[in-house]
Amino acid sequence: MKERLNRRRQIAEALAVSAIVATSVGVALFKYNETEAQIRRAAVEATISPYLITEGVKTINFGSSEIAREQETLTRHSFDPLPEGQIQDHSELVKETKDRINTTLAFMAESQNPVFKSAAHFLQLYGEANTVVVTSVDSLPQEKSPMYAAAAVSEDGLGYAIVVSRDDALYKLGTLGMALEITGQVEGIRHNMEHVLTTKDDVGSLSEKEIEYLGNKEDMAQRLQRENGAITEALLTQIELGYDGIVNAEIQTKSQRFLELNGNLFIK
Repeated sequence: MKERLNRRRQIAEALAVSAIVATSVGVALFKYNETEAQIRRAAVEATISPYLITEGVKTINFGSSEIAREQETLTRHSFDPLPEGQIQDHSELVKETKDRINTTLAFMAESQNPVFKSAAHFLQLYGEANTVVVTSVDSLPQEKSPMYAAAAVSEDGLGYAIVVSRDDALYKLGTLGMALEITGQVEGIRHNMEHVLTTKDDVGSLSEKEIEYLGNKEDMAQRLQRENGAITEALLTQIELGYDGIVNAEIQTKSQRFLELNGNLFIK
């Protein structure tokens, strides 16, 4: 049984990365020139915008004990983006990324934020069967960074991998930014499952449904809407839990655009 689960994980990781290569510039071949790298990292951590703070206070009302527990939990699992290029050794880079992913997942599981807890529970549930794995690569094409969820069909069924860019994990995202991005990818996987998975599908039909799903512009637009909605709800809830620190500027922009287009759908 253990050997079968390990095999499922290896297949999910390998095919997920292959899916990225097939749909964009190959990860192994993708090289940033210096100008691209500077532009890509221009969106650094920033204080939360007054607009988002105003929207945040319209969500769940938490008690003082919940707020205190959340602040303690985040402090215990806190990490910040590193200075650019601080880690040169590749094996150390891989280890540090893995540690940051695990720290983020631990924070999400212990968080008072129900959006984070739900995403962490999903990953734990499907991770035990290696149906969904979280892995990393050195870097991703800009349109897929800082992380990307891919599906792959094998003889064992449909598996998913959230592929994290080590470049972003180390130099661009802190604990909260990582948690928000993972939460968005989990929501994208949920959307995929709702459209592709049924109990009666065999491998052949799963492959066809996955290809059809990925090629459907309306489905992809709805998936992106769901991902951004989950990120926005989680961020607003974290603000209501007393968070007033820094958040990746790109994430803030994404959430603000979602609210401007849809209004605050999360008022309790």
